[in-house]
Amino acid sequence: VDSLDEVLDFKILEITDLDIMEEWDDQDIVNYANTVAATIIRHNDENVENELLVLNDILLRNNTDRIPELEASAQIYKNLAEDTQKIPVPQIFAKQHLDLINSYQALQSDVSAMIEIVEDPLLSFVYIKHYPTDLEGLMLSLENIYLALEEYTDLFTIEDPAVLFVNFSPDYKRNY
Repeated sequence: VDSLDEVLDFKILEITDLDIMEEWDDQDIVNYANTVAATIIRHNDENVENELLVLNDILLRNNTDRIPELEASAQIYKNLAEDTQKIPVPQIFAKQHLDLINSYQALQSDVSAMIEIVEDPLLSFVYIKHYPTDLEGLMLSLENIYLALEEYTDLFTIEDPAVLFVNFSPDYKRNY
């Protein structure tokens, strides 16, 4: 139980934890979408391998030298959650924004528990069980942001970072 408390160092955020814009215009929508997308792009690190592949290598090959990679991955999710929470959000996107932040936090918690696989395998396995669901939650929250922005597509250009959200269109075939 103590180990679980140490890993669960976040609280589920609520709407009141966000900087919600009560009034906004088209430019605020563009700024919001571009800032969220730019935050995702900024924190993307192509050198960090998928958490489950790293964990597999740790377990099958006892390659504990890869634990720092899990730490880096957990830090990415933490940074995404913290930076995304700071973004002012038009009220019409508040629910989607909140879901995105909470998805980041859930994945950060999962990966943080994976780091403990050698010291506390039970804790890690409890979180690993939730990892696929939390990852799907992240994908759905990004899809929901895309769907919320869809009616505003005429506000964006191909150069806008918000074009990233097209990857999460339900019409776009993807394999996770």
